[in-house]
Amino acid sequence: MKLLTFTICTAMSMLAATPDYCKGKPVTITTQSLSRESEQVRRMTKVLDALVENLDAREAETLGGKAEVRKLVATYKEYNWIASATVTTSTPRIRNDAFKNGCGTDIADEHVVLVFNNNGALFRKDLTINVGTLSYQGGIGRTIIVILLHEIAHCVWDTGAELTGFAQSDANDSAKSAANNAWIVSHFPKTIRAAQKVVQ
Repeated sequence: MKLLTFTICTAMSMLAATPDYCKGKPVTITTQSLSRESEQVRRMTKVLDALVENLDAREAETLGGKAEVRKLVATYKEYNWIASATVTTSTPRIRNDAFKNGCGTDIADEHVVLVFNNNGALFRKDLTINVGTLSYQGGIGRTIIVILLHEIAHCVWDTGAELTGFAQSDANDSAKSAANNAWIVSHFPKTIRAAQKVVQ
């Protein structure tokens, strides 16, 4: 796979343009109490740093290489593009634990890119996420790392890379989301094992 060249210009153009797959779609994700300074943002930013440090070099090639993932995360932090909010969807049975802003959301601020759900499985052990046909308990290291890698993969998609087998858009589609989680688990086993120990 061709290595990504993730630059500030690429990031800015990514924010300005609405992807083709988003056009014409109604707002299906609504947010309350959007914040860039919350405890949830501070916590997950630290976890993102730990994830990057523990990203297996060979596995990282799937995302364009460890250096490119490090640049991506560093850019999001530098430009304050990470936020948290209380998130609801138009389909009550579907929960968004985190999402990349820009498709079907009510967030008008184009400089909010990555959003964590305050009431999602990143923070709550009474919730689960679907990974293929399996369920992972929320609020623990393994699950947190899977969710964050899942969102990083969506962000990489929008830099122009194609991740074969990973659906570019899985919003409001629980089957696609579960399949994408399974893709993450199958492609990043070493990273998940190493990073989850740091998060525990």
